[in-house]
Amino acid sequence: MSTNMNLLRGKLKERGVTQEELANKIGMDTSTLSRKLASEGLKFTVGEMHNIAAALNLTTNECKSIFLL
Repeated sequence: MSTNMNLLRGKLKERGVTQEELANKIGMDTSTLSRKLASEGLKFTVGEMHNIAAALNLTTNECKSIFLL
């Protein structure tokens, strides 16, 4: 399973949420989130995906587009 990082970064911008704010909301270190967003090699866990979806109030279709490539 891969993550569409460009789409995820776009949703952050669309929702007006910074990487630091998202990291705080999901209980992740800011530098870890930044590395995961910058690299296709670092994967999000299923729990992290759920936390991101909740924090950004993503729809089911948005989640599928971002996390289910």
